Amino acid sequence: MAKRKGKVRQEPVWYESTAFLWLACLCLILFAVALFSNTLDGEFVFDDRPLILQNPQVTHQLYGDILFPTRGYRPIRTLTYALNYALGGDNPFGYHLFNIVLHGLNGVLLFLLLRLWTGGNLASLAASALFLAHPAQTAAVAYVSGRKDLLALSFILAGLLLYSRFRRTGRHWSLAGAVILFVLGFFSKEVVVVVPALLLLADALHLEGRTAEADDDSQDPSIWRVWVKAAVRHPLLYAGAALAALAGLYYAIFIMRASRMVGLWGGSWETNLGTSFKLFAHYAKMILWPFPLIADYKGNVFPISSGMLEPATLLALVAAIAYAALAVWVYRRAPLVSLGLFWFALFLLPVLHFIPFHEVAADHFLYVPLAGTALAAADLLRRLFKRAQVPSAAVWAVLAVILAAASWSAVQRNRLWTDDTLLWEDTLAKAPDSFRANVNLGRIYFEEYANNRDKRRQGLEMTRRATHLEPMEATAHVNLGSMYFEIGSKLKDQPQESKRLVELGLDIIKRGLELDPSNPSALSNIGNCYKTLSLLERQAGNSAEAEMLWQTAKDYYERALRSDSRRETRAAHYNLAVLYQDVGKNQAAQEQLGQFLAAWPNHADGNARMGTLLMTLGRPEEAEPYLRKAVGLKPIEENFLHLARAQHTSGQSQKAINTYKLALRYHPDRVEIYFNMAQIYYTMGRIEDSRRAFRTYLERGRDPRLLESARGALQQLEEEKDPSNVPR
Repeated sequence: MAKRKGKVRQEPVWYESTAFLWLACLCLILFAVALFSNTLDGEFVFDDRPLILQNPQVTHQLYGDILFPTRGYRPIRTLTYALNYALGGDNPFGYHLFNIVLHGLNGVLLFLLLRLWTGGNLASLAASALFLAHPAQTAAVAYVSGRKDLLALSFILAGLLLYSRFRRTGRHWSLAGAVILFVLGFFSKEVVVVVPALLLLADALHLEGRTAEADDDSQDPSIWRVWVKAAVRHPLLYAGAALAALAGLYYAIFIMRASRMVGLWGGSWETNLGTSFKLFAHYAKMILWPFPLIADYKGNVFPISSGMLEPATLLALVAAIAYAALAVWVYRRAPLVSLGLFWFALFLLPVLHFIPFHEVAADHFLYVPLAGTALAAADLLRRLFKRAQVPSAAVWAVLAVILAAASWSAVQRNRLWTDDTLLWEDTLAKAPDSFRANVNLGRIYFEEYANNRDKRRQGLEMTRRATHLEPMEATAHVNLGSMYFEIGSKLKDQPQESKRLVELGLDIIKRGLELDPSNPSALSNIGNCYKTLSLLERQAGNSAEAEMLWQTAKDYYERALRSDSRRETRAAHYNLAVLYQDVGKNQAAQEQLGQFLAAWPNHADGNARMGTLLMTLGRPEEAEPYLRKAVGLKPIEENFLHLARAQHTSGQSQKAINTYKLALRYHPDRVEIYFNMAQIYYTMGRIEDSRRAFRTYLERGRDPRLLESARGALQQLEEEKDPSNVPR
């Protein structure tokens, strides 16, 4: 009897059912949520704050400016930030949840594409799960600003699904939809510019060439013949793809100037090219062994090539040639494996510095390329499952171990991306010469450990080290000078030493300004230095010098505002307000604070200063909302006291009492609050409550002046004398 010819079923029937498809998609979403759920309570890290909270397009919901900008930058990503802000304000939870769900969606889209191209349901599911769990993905998912990579891949995968439908059905609405998705992807991240080349490869290796099931050489494997055939059939499509790629490159390089790179890595084209090959080897290694993962490579972290004859560079060059040869050779037997290998290399091209740009390397650059390795893995697994050369149980056991190890590593890595201090301490431990680890951790130690002299000294040294690691970077110089300024400005009882340190800080910040003449932070901090020098001269009786320095400070603040064109905090408005307050120009100070709070409405000190300024102007009713917000944002004793005073002054004595009680819950050791409460109780006619509060202060207070006042007031109350002399 002749054997019946036909397609051999690769998997049991239920694996191909609609129920399995839905279950697989649900499992991928839940798997992504489980993997990254420990980021949901994380903070904004790295440059999340300037991109989101300090971006007026986001905080002011300027959708027109986002989508039709005079100077745009990844508008689709910015649009999602604005939507996040509209729903949840500055709470990081919603931003992290969005990233996690988007990552899970990418797992689903990848599964659907792999299933469509390979025909292997279980193999596609396994490869998609490995993609979701790869430890390098944390740099894109746990990091809110990594959303650009997530969005780019979402649009790429969805576009490829529609493009595949167009190839199978010829329906032009599918092609139109794919083009729209690719454009949206490009405006999420410019790496999508290489998609036209990916489509050519997909046509040659799969969509117009061989099928996934063809495991022999019965079909003509010539890539060039397939391309010629496709070009004849779709000349406008191929011409349009070429023009789109050129337009995208022109936009990214000349309009957006995404490179932001001055010079070449290593100083010459030879060293720059050698670095490109070393980077490719680095990323290829990270597929199989993603360790160590480093948050940032700026500084002396990644070994720049010293030339093409350097042994490490030669080895990387050989590895790149071997990779290319493998990708070309394997297509004859496994075209989708070849396509996956090409996918990986193709999406790395924009970040390999053939056109140099400012970031030498980043773990999140692997996010889109890893989808290509998932395609290669899915086709290899499909072939393995089909031929059953290895017992299925053993294959699944190995996959389970790999997936468990990757998941555990990703979960551990996620934790570091939830807090700036953890992230930069980990980076510094792995890469002591990381510029950003030194400059960012130095700033954190100096600012957040005000009562720890060792930590502040360590922060100062880290920042000084950062100026040597990247001597042409303005940020480290500005931070270092600002630290000296802060130390000097607090030495109020040592005017000469204060002046020396402030002038030292001023010189260092000016060095940063020379490196970046439009740096708003440098300009604003120079203004701070001149303002403090003005105060010191005024205290010394040098009025003319003080006035000249005051005017210089004002000029620098105004220059900072003019240079602050895109995403800064507009801190110069705040500094100008303080400058005006120092000389009693309160109306001008109020105007500046209003503009500052319009750009950064949730700034605790800004709200507190506006409230106290309005109190000075005799407008306690207007002051109360600002002070109440300041207390909510920063529940320090001073803010509570200002709020209670505003409430009492505006005739809301009971609210003032409630504010003092809340202050005691936060600061139970601040017994002076009882003294203030006693006075308000007295004005309310609640004599017994006033007595009780005075007694409590007398039992626990330490200030001799207040103790004497409290004794006198309590004595008057208990003797039932005229209480008109109770201190106010």
